[in-house]
Amino acid sequence: MGRKNTETVTIKDISQACGVSISTVSNVLNGKTNKVSAVMAKKI
Repeated sequence: MGRKNTETVTIKDISQACGVSISTVSNVLNGKTNKVSAVMAKKI
C-alpha cells in the first residue's frame, strides 16, 4: 500500500487493497454482512 508502518490504515486503504468500494468495507466493519459474500467479508 506504500504506507509507513506508523501510519493509520483507512477504510479507503482497505477498499483499494480488496478491490471493493468504501461502502462495502464500511458495511462489513459495521456487521452488515448480509450484502457481502462470506468470502469477501473474511477478506476484508
